[in-house]
Amino acid sequence: MQNGRLYLLVRLAAASASQMADMIETMEIHSDAMRRDCALTHGVVMAEAVAMALAPSLGKQAAHEILEQASHDALSRNETLGNVITRDPRVTALLAPQEIAELLKPENYLGNAREFCARALECWQKGN
Repeated sequence: MQNGRLYLLVRLAAASASQMADMIETMEIHSDAMRRDCALTHGVVMAEAVAMALAPSLGKQAAHEILEQASHDALSRNETLGNVITRDPRVTALLAPQEIAELLKPENYLGNAREFCARALECWQKGN
C-alpha cells in the first residue's frame, strides 16, 4: 500500500512539472501591464524594498513600522508611497531621493529570492 501511494505522488509531481514546463514555454510577460498594476497600489507594493534598505540602520521592526505608516498614509491620501517617504526625515536621513526612486522600481527588487535559492541549493548539495 505504501509503494502505491509513493508511486501516485511521483506521478502527480511529474505531471505537475510537465504542466509547469508547458506553461513557462507559452507564458507571455506584459511588463507594461505589470507596471500599471503596481501603480494602482500607489507604490505600496514596494514598501518591503524600502524597509529592507532602512533595516540595517534602524532595525527591522522600526523600518517596518515607518513603512507601514507611510503605506497607510499613501493610500488614505491617494498619494504615492514615494511622495510620502521623501517627506519623512527618518527615511531621507538615510536614503537619498535617487535611492528611494530606485528602491520603488519593481524590476529592482527580488525580495528574498536569492536567499531562498541559495538555501535550496545548499540543501540539495547536502542531500537533504
